[in-house]
Amino acid sequence: MLASQLTDYWGLVGISSSGVSGVPGIGPKTASTLLQRYGTLEQLFAADDVEPKWHKKLDGNEALALRCKQVATLKTDITLGFNLQDIRFNPSA
Repeated sequence: MLASQLTDYWGLVGISSSGVSGVPGIGPKTASTLLQRYGTLEQLFAADDVEPKWHKKLDGNEALALRCKQVATLKTDITLGFNLQDIRFNPSA
C-alpha cells in the first residue's frame, strides 16, 4: 500500500480510536488487497470485476466508505491567521 492510499485504506477499515467506522466486514488485509488491485476507493466502487465475497460487503457501503475517507483526510487549505511557530511551547521563555 502506498502512502497516498492511506485515506482510502481508512475509508475501508476505519479508525477505531477516532470513531470512524469504515466498511463492516472489511479488515486490514482485505483493504490492502483491494487497494493494491484497484488503487482508490473511487476506482474500487466503479469496478465491475470485484470478487463476489468482497462485493457483498461493499454493496451499499460506497457512501459510508467515501465519508470515512473524507473524515480521515487532513485539511491543508485552512488559513490559520497565525504561524504555528508563534504558538510553539518554549520551556526557556
